[in-house]
Amino acid sequence: IGEDEQGVLTQVRYAGLLDDFTGLEAYHLTSHLRFRVRGREAELDDLYVSEDENGGHHALAVEAKGDGETLNRNQLIRNTRGIENKSQYPDSVRTLAVKLHEGDIYLFEFDVHEQDGKDRVDMDRVWKYEFGQEG
Repeated sequence: IGEDEQGVLTQVRYAGLLDDFTGLEAYHLTSHLRFRVRGREAELDDLYVSEDENGGHHALAVEAKGDGETLNRNQLIRNTRGIENKSQYPDSVRTLAVKLHEGDIYLFEFDVHEQDGKDRVDMDRVWKYEFGQEG
């Protein structure tokens, strides 16, 4: 598996890491979802859906970066707003990112919200997943 965006997404899906990270059963819906947000084109790397114990439906918007790539605040905002603007979007959109760094996978959850008329991004939490070495 490569150390690029597609490689990290494959590892996350294969190992079921989003289930553990979110505490929800995450079902992969689509990859490379394209849409327009405020007149600009955006592409979401992966979209998952889930349902919580109370019957609430959630979209898990996933941005991925390979080793040496950087997460982009504006991408996170566009991805979140793009899913929120869908006519049949779920009860909430959770903004997630996965990043490969030196062989380990980091999962991030962000709070994308509006404050003083501007979009803001705050990091809620980070989780590091180390693949075990077979010996």
